[in-house]
Amino acid sequence: MDKRNAVILTGFAREYQFCFSDFLENLITSDNVDVFIATWNYVGVKAEYVSEQTITLTNNKPRDVKLKVSVDDSQIDIDDIREKYNPTDIKVFDEDLFIESIEQYAKIVESYELKLKSKAQHPGFCHHTLMRRYSIFYMSYQGWKLMERHAEANNITYEKVIKARFDWDRGGYYPKINWDKKIADKTIMIGGWNLQPYSNLDQRIPYDFQDHFALGNYKDMFYYFNMFNNLFKLTDEFKHRTKKWHAEYCLSLWLHMNKITCKVIKGSCSTACAP
Repeated sequence: MDKRNAVILTGFAREYQFCFSDFLENLITSDNVDVFIATWNYVGVKAEYVSEQTITLTNNKPRDVKLKVSVDDSQIDIDDIREKYNPTDIKVFDEDLFIESIEQYAKIVESYELKLKSKAQHPGFCHHTLMRRYSIFYMSYQGWKLMERHAEANNITYEKVIKARFDWDRGGYYPKINWDKKIADKTIMIGGWNLQPYSNLDQRIPYDFQDHFALGNYKDMFYYFNMFNNLFKLTDEFKHRTKKWHAEYCLSLWLHMNKITCKVIKGSCSTACAP
């Protein structure tokens, strides 16, 4: 059985033109690395953002939320992405169809929770919040499935897996990876930028966390990519209510529940995997 490594890119292909050269230089540092891409059909770059907008919740109560009001809804250049990243497999999803298929489900969940709990106990959440987190983890899982199908069809065992996004955000970068360097079991290496202080927000989580970049052994990254199938297990687990259903809270909590620790990648050269 052939042993290889994988990089899985998921989410919007935002401004990838500025990142792909560093992607090739820092992540594709070995001949035994396959690339899998699961993305949306829209570019999705935020063109304008309002700080707050009043919307009506499912129970007809007003609520101030942050919403995207304008994005780049042009179609991605799939041929250009194929040429630049040379993916082993790629799948493009129709965002309009996806949102239409889950919006009513999200409204039902929101309405049900608001009726179960009074506003004094918990103010509830906007269905947009759940839809966004659900779509993030859905796309991540689809990237994993592309890799799994390729592995089964070609008798491949993937040893290490990276999850990354197309674009850099808030100081992000692609650290240079030494694929031969060992990573301890039950450990996932994460990027050291835009860390969220979950070690302070929820005392059960002993580390700060970000979900832009992660590297780990196959069996540990299985938990990372399969958050989608386990979201329902977190329903009663959130202790920091204002971050309820936030993607990084969900993922860091889920990893901790499965006894997986996260350590920040040190440096940007061959020592990048060192704890």
